[in-house]
Amino acid sequence: MPDNLYPKYFEDFLNVTDEKEQLFEGIMKEIEGFDFQSILDIGAGNGKLSIPLSIAMPDYVAIEPNVLFAERLRIGRIKEVIEKKFPCKINRQFDLVLISHVLSYNPEEFKPFIEAAFEAVKPKGLLLIITYRSEEDDWTKLLEKLGESRAEENEKNFRQILRYTHTLGSVTLEEVTSRVRATKIEEMLKALAFVYSDANPVKKKYFLSKKEIIIKTLNKKYRRKRQYYFPLRHVMINIRKNVTM
Repeated sequence: MPDNLYPKYFEDFLNVTDEKEQLFEGIMKEIEGFDFQSILDIGAGNGKLSIPLSIAMPDYVAIEPNVLFAERLRIGRIKEVIEKKFPCKINRQFDLVLISHVLSYNPEEFKPFIEAAFEAVKPKGLLLIITYRSEEDDWTKLLEKLGESRAEENEKNFRQILRYTHTLGSVTLEEVTSRVRATKIEEMLKALAFVYSDANPVKKKYFLSKKEIIIKTLNKKYRRKRQYYFPLRHVMINIRKNVTM
């Protein structure tokens, strides 16, 4: 799939979910009580989360490799947008460094990524990683109905990330639940296909080939009156950098 098509599918998904609003509230709760003035947002996206963060934080810097998203951030009056793929050279440190849904579960990739992000955190500052935990939840149960079982493998990978973060600083965990909502079954199928495939056309085609099973499950458990909904759980890994570092 051409890179310029990904933003469209991503934004179509955002139109039917409260994910960014829920994550914004979760982030604000995590930093409540800290006198933070600066944030580095790694993988800032299209602005739906990053622009509210830039308003809430006086000193906001975005890293976003996607050309279309980077331009969207500039149009949204974000002053400093680094249009590069992370890890990249950062010449300063921040009170808060945010990694929201851009972290790979591959150990060869996540370790250097987290290490570089943590270097950009000021002493007494926070590195906040937001990801899917992929334990036994609504999403993994749906995948099991499709003949897939990822919960055990993904939880193992998550534990690897967690063990590594514990070597860096003090770690706490919080959970946030977002919901996909749609009035038409076709809208819900399209949204969940994006979650499954991340806009990969081969994965999307496979997911939709199982739509009879998916529709049956959605009608049975995730339909209320005239609306479909589907919950997705996010975990926030909060790592505080000790002052001695």
